[in-house]
Amino acid sequence: MTETSRKRNRKKRDRITLMILLHRSAVPSGRTKIWHFTHVMQNCTLESAATSAKRGDLARVVIGNNVKIRTMFGLHGLILEDDVFCGPSMV
Repeated sequence: MTETSRKRNRKKRDRITLMILLHRSAVPSGRTKIWHFTHVMQNCTLESAATSAKRGDLARVVIGNNVKIRTMFGLHGLILEDDVFCGPSMV
């Protein structure tokens, strides 16, 4: 690896800030993926292979298997069944 590519990789790495707030009563399971800038509040259950994209809030939610939630979302007090897609900027 050259010095230039090392500097470029370091710059990319420095720009990435990961922050996930996970309440202690929240229950992610299996192969659940939670991306950065996501706040998972109390009483949330995320089943296997659920994917929560960046910049969102989850509160009092039950999310089924194979659910995909895209960027900038706010989900409060609901149940999502299995195999659901929730588009970006959804409230």
